[in-house]
Amino acid sequence: MRRDARQRSVFWFRWQRRGAHLVVGMLCAGAGVLALCSTPAQATTVSTWSIAPSPNTSPAQDNELQSVACSGPSNCMAVGSASGANELTLAEAWNGTAWTIVPSPNGSTSNLNALSGVACPGPTTCVAVGAYSNGTNELTLIEMWNGSAWSIVPSPDPQPTEDNVLASVTCTSTTSCIAVGDVGSFEQTLVESWNGTTWSVVASPNVASDRNFLSGVSCTQPTSCVAVGQTQGANTQTLIESWNGAVWSIAPSPDTSPTVDQQLNQVSCTTPSFCMAVGYAELASSDATLIEAWNGSAWSIVPSPSMAASDENDLYGVSCTGPADCVAAGHWSDLGDITDQTLIESWNGAAWSIEPSANTAPADQNDLNAVTCSAISHCVAVGDYSSTGNAASLIETAPIVASGYWEVAADGGLFAYNAPFYGSMGGKPLNMPIVAMTADPATGGYWEVASDGGLFGFDATFLGSMGGKPLNAPMVGMAAQPDGSGYWEVASDGGLFGFGAPFLGSTGGMHINQPVVGMATS
Repeated sequence: MRRDARQRSVFWFRWQRRGAHLVVGMLCAGAGVLALCSTPAQATTVSTWSIAPSPNTSPAQDNELQSVACSGPSNCMAVGSASGANELTLAEAWNGTAWTIVPSPNGSTSNLNALSGVACPGPTTCVAVGAYSNGTNELTLIEMWNGSAWSIVPSPDPQPTEDNVLASVTCTSTTSCIAVGDVGSFEQTLVESWNGTTWSVVASPNVASDRNFLSGVSCTQPTSCVAVGQTQGANTQTLIESWNGAVWSIAPSPDTSPTVDQQLNQVSCTTPSFCMAVGYAELASSDATLIEAWNGSAWSIVPSPSMAASDENDLYGVSCTGPADCVAAGHWSDLGDITDQTLIESWNGAAWSIEPSANTAPADQNDLNAVTCSAISHCVAVGDYSSTGNAASLIETAPIVASGYWEVAADGGLFAYNAPFYGSMGGKPLNMPIVAMTADPATGGYWEVASDGGLFGFDATFLGSMGGKPLNAPMVGMAAQPDGSGYWEVASDGGLFGFGAPFLGSTGGMHINQPVVGMATS
């Protein structure tokens, strides 16, 4: 399998270059027995990509960003490594205004350290994974961000005298995360899980007699995860594994040909029945993009474009916010494989297309290694670029122009119009009728709220509710903080109840001529 000429980080390229998005059909939402489907042709679109200013440790060091995650439009974290005499971890944070380097610890200050994956399940919580060298072997490295500082947390190494590397991490909450990679001199899959207190190794299968690598993972709930990578035997072929809450198992995955080297680098799932995975297939004279989709029953290859007259078309990252909204990122190179340029593709529910993306200069090397999108805020892609000197961090952003909406009925039935459907209370028992709903800016999901204050989250963070508590007047609405860190419920007498959101006053207890019927965030 051809190796990329620009191998830099010993850890990143160890699994990524050794050797988007997608949906099948349309999304349907139902209330009771009625089902409505969104129209992919009018799905969310991504506007022009532009380069955002990003810091570097030193012009004399290579600065490479390998992963990015956002918990809201003003809370993002990118991780990677900075290398000079030694390779050290690198973390950069976005506060809604600027990117800044935040100090991050290392497993060894005299050897190699790299962070390759990051997930941010809350406004003040992020988890980053990678590896460090003790001078003899590579060992797992896991760090956690508490909103103000990074710290190393203990992580297991199932074979401490061999290499133990983590490549990707995903979290469904601050107390439930999954990290994947590979272990051993004859690489085999490695899966570790976080329960809020400790990390532990989870048994994972391998294709017999082959080397097996997991490079990407995505979970929609603690009992539903998908990991992707590659298996290397006579040829390199795709590897997909799934978690059902009790056991990991290998899922049949399609390959373009049993004699063509191909791999999957990352996966993004929005529901247990919708995932997309991206990578590339090495053809006779060039690499072509490879995208595979999960429809709840089977994986299938989805046609994806490659740049004309190019040598490489490699996708390394993917992020989906719904069945008609996906973005994939990577790079393409000229026929001589001399210059890399950014490659971004988008899925509109019907087809993949190449998006115009920014580069520092036509003669520079520009690579994107990861991308993340928020349903109602923006997309961020990260990587690095170089001309004749050291590599520097590269961050690109693009606002998302939303074009969909939901309607909610009193029985909790939800109707989605060009918007993702994550579930509803339709057809389920309710103590009191649903009176309102609002979107979660951090996750792209939504909440439904009942008149007794009971709250039901669908791909949205639950921070508490007035359900089961005494009320002077029934609830009539709710609103979320713009960064997704909290929300309010409001009653018809104007009484306001905040959960993770500040109390700034209300008309509760005041005389009002008519009842309050709703609220909105400024």
